[in-house]
Amino acid sequence: GFNDNTPSFPRASYMLTVAENTPVGDVIGSVTATDADSSVGPFAIGGLISYQILSGSSLFSVNQSTGAILVASPLDFEFILRPPSFFLSASNAKAVPVLSSSVEVSVTVTDVNDNAPTITSPSVINVTENMPLRSVLTTITATDRDFGDNARTRYYIVSSHIPPAPFILAAIRGTN
Repeated sequence: GFNDNTPSFPRASYMLTVAENTPVGDVIGSVTATDADSSVGPFAIGGLISYQILSGSSLFSVNQSTGAILVASPLDFEFILRPPSFFLSASNAKAVPVLSSSVEVSVTVTDVNDNAPTITSPSVINVTENMPLRSVLTTITATDRDFGDNARTRYYIVSSHIPPAPFILAAIRGTN
């Protein structure tokens, strides 16, 4: 006998999900291919599978012997323009002839609330002494680089140097 079977994946593609704050080196999933060539006997080398990323993403790596997929560089949801995907191969690289197959892996990176809002309106407001009650002094605006619920902002008056606080906020919620 000789190496006459191509390694095969049980799925046509893989979809994984990972939070953007997942540390580099963490395993986020795995793939497993099988090879009908025997993994015992004189031609055992044909049944051993080796994994590698062919193309697509430098954000992830694969353990060559186990198929475990790891975070290879820091993930930042706000800078990932589209869900990363890559092609991964399984081969019996030490056999003759070398046979391989590939599969696409798509990863959804989820947002976490990792960016603080930034106030973009003036921080100093001039007030005249005899302004009528409920006069609008300014509109406070803030932005947040996060998305969805993680980008919702709430506005509060944290302290006032003149008790009791002579100011109120007319609205306390916002979105970016």
